[in-house]
Amino acid sequence: MAIRVKQGDTIRWAGTWRADGALVNLTGYTLESEMRAASGGALAATLTCTLGDQGVSPGTFTMHLADTSAIAVGDYVVDIRVTEPDADSYATESWTVLVVDPVTAR
Repeated sequence: MAIRVKQGDTIRWAGTWRADGALVNLTGYTLESEMRAASGGALAATLTCTLGDQGVSPGTFTMHLADTSAIAVGDYVVDIRVTEPDADSYATESWTVLVVDPVTAR
């Protein structure tokens, strides 16, 4: 999956976590996400993760980056690192984010 954003935009992704098709109550889980340069892997930004109300909407979360103006135009990869309450940790598959110049992106 590739996502295109204009430099300076806010990035917000809402998601749900499922295991074997069932929504997972994320209480006690930690979700972290970083945006890294596709070439070389330099850290460009850390995304904020907010869990939804796990009692009402289990498995819901939002990843958020308020301002991409400091991120250079280019290709980046993003994934989510999940740490379970028992300390097991793993990462999702990565997806690509293309940050484009807001003037020439039309």
